[in-house]
Amino acid sequence: MVLHPDRGRRGRAPGVLVRAVLLGAALLSFEPLRGLWSFVSSPRPSRQHARTAAHAGARSDKRPSPIPEQVSAILQRYAKTLKVSEVKSSFQKILDSGTTLAVGQYNRALEAMAKAKRPGDAAEFLTFMEAQVQPEGAAYDHLVTSHLNAGDFEEALKTLLSSPTVLLKTCKRLLRSLLEQKKDVKSATRLMSCMPAMGLQPSYPMYKGMVAAAAEEGNLDLADRWFQQLKENGMQPESGLFVSLIKGCWKARDPERAVRYFNLMRRLPGEEATFPRGTYSWLIRSLAQDRDAESAANLLERMRAAGLDPSLETYEAVLKAWSELQLPDMRKKLEQSWIQGLKANGTKVSRDVYKTLMRASKSDIRSMEEWMNQMQMAGHWVGVYEYNNLLQACESAIDYRSAEKWFDRMTQANVTANAVSYNLIIKTMAKAGQPKKAKQWGRRMEQAGLLSSKTLQFELVVKSLLQTSQNSADYIAGWAAKANELKKDMNASVYHNVMRAYFLENKPEEARQWVEWMETNGTSTNSETYMMLMRYDDRQTTFWHQKMDEKGVPPSTDSFNLVLRSLSEVKGKKRLPLVEEWYERMQDAGCPPNEETYALLISAAAKSGQNEAGEQWFSKMTKSGLSPDREVYQALMLRSLREGDPVAVRQILDWMVLKGIKLNRGMYNLAIRAFAEAGEAEGAEEIFRRLQAAGRDPDERSFFHLIDCHVRQRAMEKARDWSGALKRVV
Repeated sequence: MVLHPDRGRRGRAPGVLVRAVLLGAALLSFEPLRGLWSFVSSPRPSRQHARTAAHAGARSDKRPSPIPEQVSAILQRYAKTLKVSEVKSSFQKILDSGTTLAVGQYNRALEAMAKAKRPGDAAEFLTFMEAQVQPEGAAYDHLVTSHLNAGDFEEALKTLLSSPTVLLKTCKRLLRSLLEQKKDVKSATRLMSCMPAMGLQPSYPMYKGMVAAAAEEGNLDLADRWFQQLKENGMQPESGLFVSLIKGCWKARDPERAVRYFNLMRRLPGEEATFPRGTYSWLIRSLAQDRDAESAANLLERMRAAGLDPSLETYEAVLKAWSELQLPDMRKKLEQSWIQGLKANGTKVSRDVYKTLMRASKSDIRSMEEWMNQMQMAGHWVGVYEYNNLLQACESAIDYRSAEKWFDRMTQANVTANAVSYNLIIKTMAKAGQPKKAKQWGRRMEQAGLLSSKTLQFELVVKSLLQTSQNSADYIAGWAAKANELKKDMNASVYHNVMRAYFLENKPEEARQWVEWMETNGTSTNSETYMMLMRYDDRQTTFWHQKMDEKGVPPSTDSFNLVLRSLSEVKGKKRLPLVEEWYERMQDAGCPPNEETYALLISAAAKSGQNEAGEQWFSKMTKSGLSPDREVYQALMLRSLREGDPVAVRQILDWMVLKGIKLNRGMYNLAIRAFAEAGEAEGAEEIFRRLQAAGRDPDERSFFHLIDCHVRQRAMEKARDWSGALKRVV
């Protein structure tokens, strides 16, 4: 195709252009088409511009919804009045106007009630809400939160478990509250156990919280169960979880488990040097607590090699372990290593380090004194705390002379003693069996204005005097009287110790007076009071048992057994009838007899020569399903002895051995006596050899029965041999 030169794309033929102009003019002269032209020829807006204009028009016609504003006003009024009825009526008015309220508006009201700590209001409003719309998990979340905010954890748990829809965040919040605020591991366990049934999977922090809480309580079995559950659910335990477990082992005194968890932790990805410091610290303290000082010390060095600085508590635990093992050289070696390490790092040995070293010395007074001197030379202040540590060491060593010396040095150093100082020195005197000195220091404490019902440990002083001092009942009574003068609320155990002290000094009248004074001072007698009186005042067991009944203190099998034991020692024909009479009282009181009861009845029958009665009681005992104990067998042996039947005595001895009953020397002596009185020297000597084979040492009675047997048989040579053997033993 050939283009004409003057017909290019830019050019137009002159004739054609003229015709177009004329046609346009003709069209414009036609009136109906003039409006159409104006529309076509006017500027036309773009599509985007048209949409923007439409939206602008819509916005100008739309007004802000009044519902959220109305709800806000309703809830503001509620915050002031706390009347849920007004909230319900206000919401009902909105509904009556034909307006539908969204679920979120109801939830806003529940949230306000939860913040106001009004679970009752929240529950009432939720019932109103359920009649209008279907609540979601958020509604029940607010209801649970309302109980938590009000401090009712139990009701919060009940509400959550009974809710038709439960959110995971609700479970997390409740679990955290149960563990951190209420410290209720049992309820937390219940919550965690119910979550799978609700279609929820506990998260790793929830498992970790359960492990840590159970371990903190020392419940390692529960902690381990949650630890295993965590792993079964495909979660990888991290180092912090192991720290909690190892700490729990320290609390539960279970170093073996602590080592096991430590070894499990070492299998985690990463170098051992990245372990948290607590991993080593709690394991070291657990081992030291178990007196495995060597393993604890080795792990301490391993910790230091890993670039971790052991805490003061960690060092103290290991040092104390060496002290308790009475290996001062090992303790001193570790002490020097610690000090040298600090100095090598350019670290000044602090006052806390010296205090730790003093405490770790425990009862090593000389070592503690050396550390105090070094502490002073280092320019640190030595105060009452450090002197009290020395007094504590004196108490542990029961060294009352050193205690007095260090108390005087404290005074000379112008350090004012406190109540702890006096308590320590008074307890040292009491433990050392120095009641007079304890009383003198009590006066000094009073003169210093430090003696009060709260500062002096009366119970410990009284207990220590009772355990260590002879002829100290009056001193013990004096401390109790002083406590009463200071209006200290004394428990019954203090009075019991005073009574016990007088009984031990064979002063029953004084002890009985303290029973009256105890009640006069407002401390009620209890079962323990009368049990103690019946044990020590054994000639008055029936009196004290009747007194116990008069005071309304319920008797027990043990209390009746004390009476039966006392009556079984009564001589004469009245013994067995009295024992049987009190047995009937025991039955009437509803106290079931036990092995000891029947043993006393059988023994009373045997001592009274009433073999038939003894057999009846033995038969009644076995029919009741009780097994004879050592005391029963001993009573049967005594019966056979009196019947002159040594073979039966030996047979009973054999029965006891077969039943695994531990035999004492007295039982062997009964059997030796039975054969000796029957004139069977070989049998008596056989039992004597059995006594020695059992690891029991023969006494004078053992030899006397053998000597008597040979004398009766006129075997004087053998009698002299046994007499010589007795002299060598004695």
